[in-house]
Amino acid sequence: MSTRPRLAVLLGVALVFAAAAPAFAALPPTQWRVTGVIGSSVEIVDAAGQRRSGLGLAGAEFTLGGDDDPKSALRMRIVSVSADRVEGVFLHELQALGDSGKWYNVCGVDRDQRRLALFIEGHDLPDGRQVRVPGEVSITCTAGVQGKCLRAGYVPWDRKHGAGGGEALFQTCTRMYRADYCGDGIGWTQNGMTIDPYDIHGIQRPEDPATLPFEAGWGPSGATCVHHTRVIERGGLSDLLARCPRLAAMPSGASCTPATAAAGALMFNRSNDHTLKLLKR
Repeated sequence: MSTRPRLAVLLGVALVFAAAAPAFAALPPTQWRVTGVIGSSVEIVDAAGQRRSGLGLAGAEFTLGGDDDPKSALRMRIVSVSADRVEGVFLHELQALGDSGKWYNVCGVDRDQRRLALFIEGHDLPDGRQVRVPGEVSITCTAGVQGKCLRAGYVPWDRKHGAGGGEALFQTCTRMYRADYCGDGIGWTQNGMTIDPYDIHGIQRPEDPATLPFEAGWGPSGATCVHHTRVIERGGLSDLLARCPRLAAMPSGASCTPATAAAGALMFNRSNDHTLKLLKR
C-alpha cells in the first residue's frame, strides 16, 4: 500500500513525439504541447492543431519540470499505452532519462509485476487533500494508492454520482487505502496488508461471504468510525482516538459497525483485526 513521490509540473512544456516506438533516436521529432489531462492520460497538440491522447501517446517524448531550474528538468518518454478496464483509465509505460544517459522506468513494481504510470490533474496537499489545478499534471503509478483507486473505478471525472461525486469518491478511496483515519495525511498502514473495500454505489462490492471483519467507514475527510486499526504496530484504537478528537466523539470498537459508520460514509472496508490475536496470547 505504499505510494511513490509524484511529480507535479506546469503544462506548456514541449513534447517531442516520435511517430513510432521504440526507435526514438532514429525518428525526426515533432514539437507538441500539453493542453490538459483527459482521464488518466494527457492531451497533446502540435502547431497545426493535430491532437493526440490516450493510446495515441505511444512514442511521445517530453520534459517535466525545469521552469525555475533547467538542470532539474527530466526528459521522459512514453514507451507504450494501454486502456484499462475502467473507462478513461490509461496505463503508460513511462521512462525517464538518467544522468548516465540510460532510460529507466519511473514506477515501482505493482502486484501484477508491472511498472505503469497514470496522469492526474493537480496535486496533493500535505494533509492528503487533493487539489485540481488546471494546467498542472501529476504522475502516479499502479503500485501507488491513487493508481489503485483509479483502477478500482474511483475516478475524479465520474459524473454518474452527481456533481463532485467522482472527486469525493476518489478522495475517500485514497484515505481508505492509506488508512488515513484522521484525515490529516498520515497513514496507519503498511505494504502488503489485505483489505476488502466496497462502497455505497456498488462500484466495488464486498466479499460474500465475508472473510475479514469490518474495519471502518470512510468519507473524504477520513474515517467516519473505526472498529480496529489496520496495523497494530502503527498504533491501536486507543492511540488513534487520542490523536483524533473527531473520531473519539464517534462510535468505535465494537460500537463501530457498517450501520453506525454509514452517516457521511461513501466507502467501507474490512481487514484483519490483529488485536484479537493479541488478546488470545
